[in-house]
Amino acid sequence: MTKCKCHESILNCDSNGVQNLNIHVIEEDFTVKIANFKYNGIKVVRKKLILPGREYSVQSLDFQFNLISKIENAAFDEFRKLEKLNLSNNNLTKIDENILTESLGTTLLELNLNRNELQKINALTFVNLKKLEFLGLSDNAALMPFFNKNVFSKSLANLKKLDLSFCNISILEEDVFINLINLEYLILYKNPFTTIPKAIKYLVNLRILDVSHSELKILNNETFAFNDKFEDLVAIDSDNLISIGDCAFCNLPNLKRVELWVCPNLTNIHENAFGSISSGKLYSKLTDFGISGSNISSISEKLFDWSKADKLYLGTKGYICDCSMAWLINDLKRSDSIFSKKLKSLERPPKYRCEYPPELKGKKLSEVSGKICNGKLSELYHSNSSSSTTSIFSFHWIFLIGIIFGIGILCYIYHNQILAYFCQRNSFQNETDDENKLYQYFNPEADTISM
Repeated sequence: MTKCKCHESILNCDSNGVQNLNIHVIEEDFTVKIANFKYNGIKVVRKKLILPGREYSVQSLDFQFNLISKIENAAFDEFRKLEKLNLSNNNLTKIDENILTESLGTTLLELNLNRNELQKINALTFVNLKKLEFLGLSDNAALMPFFNKNVFSKSLANLKKLDLSFCNISILEEDVFINLINLEYLILYKNPFTTIPKAIKYLVNLRILDVSHSELKILNNETFAFNDKFEDLVAIDSDNLISIGDCAFCNLPNLKRVELWVCPNLTNIHENAFGSISSGKLYSKLTDFGISGSNISSISEKLFDWSKADKLYLGTKGYICDCSMAWLINDLKRSDSIFSKKLKSLERPPKYRCEYPPELKGKKLSEVSGKICNGKLSELYHSNSSSSTTSIFSFHWIFLIGIIFGIGILCYIYHNQILAYFCQRNSFQNETDDENKLYQYFNPEADTISM
């Protein structure tokens, strides 16, 4: 007898040696909303033999890491509320519209077919899944020749996330995604293309793109020409990436995150990559920027508004510790440092070190902070504090001159009244002196008392 656990609407049969899904829940009052069957020995999924009598309430079925090689037609039609179906990490070679029926399509939002052995899909495979928001086809390399606009038809217009990782994609038809008008997240992880597919130009709502572990070589001003809602680029472990060109991100006004971690041959990021130079204004929406593990040795202070970023992963193989990097290095040990708390690291201890000149090679950036380029600071980020002493001194002088100037103006405006006052005061003083003389004349015995 299979002993599954029931808790808060979750039926958990994970790692239970389950081979037969004809499971009966003993507790009559228990409502199954989520049913998990991960890490078992299930080989066949049969119609009307999956939790018989309990199908009516199930919203999620998870069959990950089984041995499923066959699913009977309409096997899931009894599940009238099913929203999530996870069939990843199995041995499926076939999936079609007879399994993914119109009945299933009325509720299904997520379908995960990642890491199977699917051999073929066609224009009808997903035609019934009109509410689908996530489709996972990762690690089904044989499917690559079948990716076209007919497979990704208008029936998938509600799709928001598509995973095509490990599908051996070197090139895609330019209009393959033309019907995916609501797609926001595209995963092309571990595919051998050398340039980002032009097909993304039809993804007008694309926000996130993952092209990690690809054969990508460069990013230029044509890469993201039509994706103005784009926010997040992930290109981790792109060993062949060597350069980010002029205006590569100029057409991305909402870009917030760029991850170029562990790109060992990346040596150059053009200072106008984000359009800060051509627009005359530092790009200010970037919150996360990562080039850790790259071969970048110098990077422009004008690349974007570094002060607006929350996280900076800049632990490269080593920096040129001279005036070109003084804007960052000389900031790090200041009490009013802008960048020290923003710097993060993928490694422990963090690798923020000098590579050049020879006398500074191997030294931490914090050790040479304030000592290179005569302590020069960036006028872009420290315009009000480049010399606090000078600023205070100048302020005092300005304040004093202001007072003197103010007094001069008042004297000019009220000079007649001032002259009259001193004349009156002088007349009063003369009268007082005359009285004293008369007093002493009539009182010669009076002595002067010193106080």
